[in-house]
Amino acid sequence: MNKFQFLTRKIIYPTSLIFTVLSMAVLLLVNLVDSSKPALSISTAGILLLLSLLISFCNLIFSLRQFTMLTRVLLHFPAVLLVTAGVMMLNPAYDLTVDSLVLVLLFAVLYALVVPPVLLISAKLYQKNAEEKTYTSIFSPRD
Repeated sequence: MNKFQFLTRKIIYPTSLIFTVLSMAVLLLVNLVDSSKPALSISTAGILLLLSLLISFCNLIFSLRQFTMLTRVLLHFPAVLLVTAGVMMLNPAYDLTVDSLVLVLLFAVLYALVVPPVLLISAKLYQKNAEEKTYTSIFSPRD
């Protein structure tokens, strides 16, 4: 795989997907709380894009095949948690309060809800692809 394909497949596509999901979640939450204020400013979109990009880089942990899946998840969770906390600190409207702990707990719950189904679907697709690649002999059997 050349560098451009790697960059597109492992960084740009996941960043776009994560950004879309995060943007929709923010739009939904802001509209539920207060529909009179603007839902997504340019600075918020920039912060969400940065967060999406950094999470995509954290997802590269899953390509480390020398570790078990449990180890990769245990490395991925704190990496994404640190990235999320770091990007939240970039937001000028953010301050360290009790709400920070609530956000961390919310993040942990969302992670626990999102990652297992994604890993399960990924494992099923990997298993399906492995089953389709059955060995067929190119030599004729000896009589």
